[in-house]
Amino acid sequence: MKKHLFLLFYIISIIKISAQSNSQLNAEIDIPAMEQKAQQAKFKSVLSGAANTYDLKYHRCVWTVDPAVNYIKGAITSHFKPTIAGFNLMQFDLDLSFTIDSVKYHTTTLTYAQTGTGILEITF
Repeated sequence: MKKHLFLLFYIISIIKISAQSNSQLNAEIDIPAMEQKAQQAKFKSVLSGAANTYDLKYHRCVWTVDPAVNYIKGAITSHFKPTIAGFNLMQFDLDLSFTIDSVKYHTTTLTYAQTGTGILEITF
């Protein structure tokens, strides 16, 4: 009986010590900080000279998302005011995985280019 009681006490002690060491290990890992650092590496903003030529008021985004096929379709309406005379170019950061099918100003279709650096350039 004493052997069984001792064995039970020994097993409970090992489980308790193991649980404490695992919780201490998990407390030392700052998972939110690791995630934040990983996300910041993905989003490096590229500032261009054209960003200073207009005052962006807001974007209105309308999305259709189909997670079954990893597909997003949508429209973004940007409201802005030019800050210089002769304003004719806008630039936006845009991930290269997105495909643009058209850019319009009111009802006029505009010329645009998607550069290899992740910049969408729109010419008025």
